[in-house]
Parts: sequence; C-alpha cells; structure tokens
Amino acid sequence: MHTFAGGSGGAGGTASVYCAGGGGGGVKMDGTGPSAGSGAMPAPSNGKGGVGYGAGGGGGGTDGSNFYSGGAGAPGMVYVEWG
Repeated sequence: MHTFAGGSGGAGGTASVYCAGGGGGGVKMDGTGPSAGSGAMPAPSNGKGGVGYGAGGGGGGTDGSNFYSGGAGAPGMVYVEWG
C-alpha cells in the first residue's frame, strides 16, 4: 500500500522589504519527494522551493536595483485516476 500526502510549501524570504515568496508544495509519495529550487536572490531574502513532486520553485525578487530569477520547479508529474 502506497501513501500520498501534500508536501510543504517553501518559506518566503525574511530579510528585506523586497523579500520573495515561497513555492507551492507538491505531492509526496510514501513520505518522500524531491525539492524545488530556491530563488536566486541572496538568502535570506530569497523564496524557498516547495517539497514534493510538481512543487513550485521559490520566487526570485529584487533588491531595488537588481532582479533575480525564481527557482526551478521540482521534477515529476502527478497523475491521479479517481474511480
């Protein structure tokens, strides 16, 4: 029997007015799953990636003069057949 559970979303940045948001959580299978990448803005202002298959990457952001890219999403696709 396999288990499915929601993965946690990533934390938002904490250090400045321009902090980026965290990525959405994905789906964990049997208690595990990959993590998405964090945004490129220097920590701790960057958004952290979510956990689980299909999780979203953390937000990039700006420091007022530079713009930073968001993190890559976690690998995998979630397919659910209901019946």
